[in-house]
Amino acid sequence: MRRVSILFIIILLLGGCSSTRRFIIPYSEPAGPPVISGSSEAVAVDSQDVLPNDLIQFQADLDQAELILQSSLEARQSGLYEEAQKYLDEVANLLALKDIEEIPDSLLAVRYDRILESLSREYYVVLAEVSEISVASPAWAILNRIDEFAEEGDVPACGQWVSTFSELSGQFDMEIVVNERVEKSLCFFLSQGRGAFQRWLERSGQYLEMLRAVLRDEGLPTDLVYLSMIESGFNPRAYSYAHAVGLWQFIRGTARLYGLKVDWWVDERRDPVKSTRAAAKYLKDLHRDLGDWKLAIAAYNCGKGRVDRAIRQAGTNDFWALDLPRQTENHVPIFMAAAIIAKNPGAFGFETIAYEESYTYDEVVLDHCLDLKVAATCAATTQSELKDLNPELRRWCTPVHKGGYRLKIPQGTKTQFEQAYAKIPDSKKVSWHRHKIRRGETLSQIAQHYGISQRAIMDANTISNRHRIHAGKYLLIPTPYGSSPVAAKSSTPAKSSTIPRPTAAAPKDGAVHVVRRGDTLWEIASTYDTSISKIRKWNGLKSNTIRPGDRLVVAPKKEEPLLAKVLLPTPAEADEASGEKIMYTVKRNDTLWKVSTKYGATIDQLRTWNSLDGSSIIHPGDRLVVGFRSSEGSEETNREIVYTVRRGDTLWEIAKAHKVTVSEIRRWNNLHRNSKIYPGEKFKIYIPS
Repeated sequence: MRRVSILFIIILLLGGCSSTRRFIIPYSEPAGPPVISGSSEAVAVDSQDVLPNDLIQFQADLDQAELILQSSLEARQSGLYEEAQKYLDEVANLLALKDIEEIPDSLLAVRYDRILESLSREYYVVLAEVSEISVASPAWAILNRIDEFAEEGDVPACGQWVSTFSELSGQFDMEIVVNERVEKSLCFFLSQGRGAFQRWLERSGQYLEMLRAVLRDEGLPTDLVYLSMIESGFNPRAYSYAHAVGLWQFIRGTARLYGLKVDWWVDERRDPVKSTRAAAKYLKDLHRDLGDWKLAIAAYNCGKGRVDRAIRQAGTNDFWALDLPRQTENHVPIFMAAAIIAKNPGAFGFETIAYEESYTYDEVVLDHCLDLKVAATCAATTQSELKDLNPELRRWCTPVHKGGYRLKIPQGTKTQFEQAYAKIPDSKKVSWHRHKIRRGETLSQIAQHYGISQRAIMDANTISNRHRIHAGKYLLIPTPYGSSPVAAKSSTPAKSSTIPRPTAAAPKDGAVHVVRRGDTLWEIASTYDTSISKIRKWNGLKSNTIRPGDRLVVAPKKEEPLLAKVLLPTPAEADEASGEKIMYTVKRNDTLWKVSTKYGATIDQLRTWNSLDGSSIIHPGDRLVVGFRSSEGSEETNREIVYTVRRGDTLWEIAKAHKVTVSEIRRWNNLHRNSKIYPGEKFKIYIPS
């Protein structure tokens, strides 16, 4: 918490910005692996919002990120830049789901920052080598590449559009110019960054109308909407290596200064409407103080204090003459370039844009904590859609905020929701457990016992001092609908994370539930319409403690589980030679690249066969299609040769010479990903007959 407090004070002194900690890390070749691993032991943290299982899962995710980064480094060193880029995207998507501010002042936080620094270094060199940046790359990495691109002498051919730049620059309600710096950014978006920019355009359909309405209501130029494009790529769940969040990339301190709530229940930096309102007020204040929109945008990037100093040193307020951090100097030209293209995409060859549907919704005011499962039923929709409409929600239920919480539901369903909600008995629509405080109990112990944060209990019971609870009094504990009143978690972590074995016969049609982060026994029991005692009996559990990745035998399901992952959809036929699918069950610490290496497939093939998108994360217990058995092209029908390694050989060169893949050579010869090869070694290689 000390680190957050210091950051907050700095923001107050300097004016702050949505991405104060943004910077470009000049690339230098790492001497070894790209990151330094932290201790394998869980880190004890004194925090009201951090639970033991959170730390365990956070640590496991960092382990996975380090493994994938190592793979990216190997691919880059072999000249496989496109493959390296995919690995980096996988790490970025994994870390975007984390919130380091929940792990304050700990070794894990330091380790997390080191991984992000390594990720930034790798992106810095890899994106300079690929022909086109992938659509899954985060906006901050793409902007860092533009910064470097703008310093290079040669600009890719975009001459057919040069005359169009200036013609279109006069169509805005704020000053947009075209000079050499803007032109270089324009050329980047029309060449190496074209695919990513197309994805940003597609997302813009969801938010442009709403963003413009808020800016108009605040009396600002509506074309400032394109600042959100270069901040986040119009992604409300965007999370940068500077710990900035949402469409407008607010850090926590600035967010709170402009009225955004960030607590155990919600992170309003991810709320499209509230964050846009806050960004508008922040930009309005910056423009009022600096008197120019170019300077306001610069201050949004690096802080008003930094811009003020640059103005004093230069003796002018002309943005183009100021000595600012390189990223900030490029931020304004990038904004102008994005605005010119996004307002006229057809003029620059973006002719087939599948714009996403506009962000529209109805709202209902809830005065009580409500499980999203119940809310989805009332609105005749899914929990997934409610999450999309309310990306600020961090839990399985709505918060207990004073004045009620305004839940967004699909447009046109408000009447249906209110009617359905009114018919639900109070016992099923308001889920609480009444806990009697025992002598000597602390709020911390109670919170860990139920798998919830101290802050959540304090909010629900209007407690201002966590040390002032009294034996004999009652606390209301928010719990999922239908859950058992038995406590969810032990405060003592399990000694082993091995898969529990049933000690009694499970139901004939029993299902297996793979524990996810945040799962508790009472949630799982409720999902499968059984009891905690039965689950403990079937799985030989001596306590209520479970860990992510554990596989639990449960009773037959009556409906689609709330917390269990939906089975992967059946993939389309891979090719004409496809036959019987080869299936693989994901194990703890598996990643797509590890599975692809083991089975000789590419990550793209695994994603295609299993209908995974670029942001999908695999979990222990998932069943993946990893290939197809075919009557042709198998190892049995191919011609086997034995290759003797020569001095200077690499697996990449050997694979290329024999028209096979590195993954296939590794699989045929049982080579580990990190295995080295030496002159004189003999490898089996299967050449198509």
